[in-house]
Amino acid sequence: AARAKTVSQDPDGGQEKELQGRLVPYPPLLYCRNGRQHLQILPDGTVQGQNDDTDVHSRMTPSLTLRILTAVAPSVVVIKGQKTGKYLAMNGEGSLYTSVSPVANDDCHFLERQMESKYNTYQSQKYRGKSWYVALKKNGKPELGPNTNIGRKAILFLPRPLH
Repeated sequence: AARAKTVSQDPDGGQEKELQGRLVPYPPLLYCRNGRQHLQILPDGTVQGQNDDTDVHSRMTPSLTLRILTAVAPSVVVIKGQKTGKYLAMNGEGSLYTSVSPVANDDCHFLERQMESKYNTYQSQKYRGKSWYVALKKNGKPELGPNTNIGRKAILFLPRPLH
């Protein structure tokens, strides 16, 4: 399995890592274009969006679990809440939830694709035939997978630095 490699560290303790050939802030905030929210994983397992970019539950750790060797295929990633240690997952109804282990739970595997707009999408690998994406409504609540599709701002996320 390919691993992210740390390439620099700033004085505030933040780092940049190389993922998919590009530098991303680490740990990043995942900023959703819809509603200007940051994806959060709370201690009770709640998945939501939050406008406050200083909240510790908004810090995510995207880690590469598998690199597809075909040049046109996106990478498979897991998304971990840095503070809670829980992993983002999507169930068979398209609801977002959290899991304590991405190894035993393939609901945690997402296909990451960078769009021309430089935003990323995170599509469920397990349910990719259904084209279900991680998405946040404008009010910060998760969007159900069946209600998501390409072209909606709710599925667009941008890894942002902590400061």
